[in-house]
Amino acid sequence: MVPLTQPLDEVSWFEIHSGLSADSIGPFLFYLMGIIVAYSLFPREYEERTIEFLHSLPVSRGQIFMAKWMAGTVLILAVCLCHEITNAVMQMGNGDSLTSAQFRWATLLKLLFLASTTALVGLAHGLLLSFGRQFGFLFLGFAAWGVSWLQSQYPYL
Repeated sequence: MVPLTQPLDEVSWFEIHSGLSADSIGPFLFYLMGIIVAYSLFPREYEERTIEFLHSLPVSRGQIFMAKWMAGTVLILAVCLCHEITNAVMQMGNGDSLTSAQFRWATLLKLLFLASTTALVGLAHGLLLSFGRQFGFLFLGFAAWGVSWLQSQYPYL
């Protein structure tokens, strides 16, 4: 390929979303976002003693949990939707992407689903670990080490 023979501003839809491949940092950041949201939902309430106020209200503990889980889910879906809309707007501004049919709504929806699912799995793991408060991260570290050790011992798994 001869340098500077093609326009520099043309970026394909795949090049924008190549961050969602398994060997990139994109999925890890979505997963980490879910864990951070989960840790801001419950452990902070216990540390600041505001959970006592919530328990004094005429709602059940299950309703409190579901309300907080739904708030975290809405936050994660909003961030993922903004990410995908930003990428779609960048592609729509490129004339070649529309004429050569690089942009597809089905691709946008699939990538939104993948990013949201990755972040929601992080939210679920974070909610499980958050009941241990500070020890949850210790358990997560041991679990990551265990998975790494298993992969080194049994690479065919």
